[in-house]
Amino acid sequence: MTTANDNFDFAALAAEIRRDFPDLAPRVYFVDTFKKQYIHGDARADAHYERYMAVNPSLRNCLVNQIGKYSAQKNSMVFPGPNNDFFVLLYTDDDGISLLGKTTSLKQGLTFVIDHEIGHVVTGYGQAGKLSRTLHECTADAYAAMRQIQRFDHGLNAVKSLQLRRAQRLVSLEGTRHAEHFTSFVLDKIIESVDKLPLRQMTPQQTAHLADRFAVVHTPNDQVVKNVMEAFAPFQKMLAQQPGDDTPYRVLAQTVLDTKEWEVFRWGAPVLRGYIRGALSDMQNGDQLIKVNEKPLWGAGWDSVAKRLKEREFEFNRDQILFGLDLPAPKPAQAQPPMRFRHIP
Repeated sequence: MTTANDNFDFAALAAEIRRDFPDLAPRVYFVDTFKKQYIHGDARADAHYERYMAVNPSLRNCLVNQIGKYSAQKNSMVFPGPNNDFFVLLYTDDDGISLLGKTTSLKQGLTFVIDHEIGHVVTGYGQAGKLSRTLHECTADAYAAMRQIQRFDHGLNAVKSLQLRRAQRLVSLEGTRHAEHFTSFVLDKIIESVDKLPLRQMTPQQTAHLADRFAVVHTPNDQVVKNVMEAFAPFQKMLAQQPGDDTPYRVLAQTVLDTKEWEVFRWGAPVLRGYIRGALSDMQNGDQLIKVNEKPLWGAGWDSVAKRLKEREFEFNRDQILFGLDLPAPKPAQAQPPMRFRHIP
């Protein structure tokens, strides 16, 4: 992750969030898991935090364990406290998980992460529920994505990168965590709608309400996510073995080029193209680092795959919702009988 010209100030961003959501201010506690440091800034929140650490050993031990876990994974999270309050844990070193692309600055990347975690708190559907495995993550990503566009000149490019990398993880990694974080359908609709939205004029609270609407309308059904995940299980298993050659990607190519399932091709195709171009990054899957190719896949075989992928992408864009369906051939047009005119004497 690029860190040049970064000026990420965790305390300043925490203070901004508290100003944007004043009702939340005394109930949210920010912790740097890399530095293992609580971020002071609001007298009421600071007092609540210090009291928790002094009189609630169970919560204190939970916090210490979560800091250790997420620091080791170089990841971030939010979890609820005992009184409708929240602990936001942010990993701030420059080797953390990046979902916005290789050229995104550390400041922009960390700002996205904290907006995502806060998105779980300030939106109506940001908390995990029983009816959908992905709705809460789609809501948090929708909020953070729109905040990227509001905050940064090139925020839309970051959102497009996020959309691809969420799909990359669902397609490439074993386990259910990445199914929960499959937000690409919702991000796709935000990208499609961005020119029609007055995002620059909207407040963070209004953005949170809009995130709820995008998520509740466009979050995919759990079965759809399961279908995509299971379709790529052979590729996931092969990639997890880390053979060091292009064997996993050949398995991926076969799945993408053979499938007739709309959702499998919709998200498998851009991920395959990303691997062919060497444009995707390594991924953390729990405690395991999954390394991927840094250079483009080359050779006559991969030239053929790229050509076939381009052809199928053309078919997909042409056929849209009819992609992959075995439809009957259209009946040939029947010749119209000649018009006959009745003679009127």
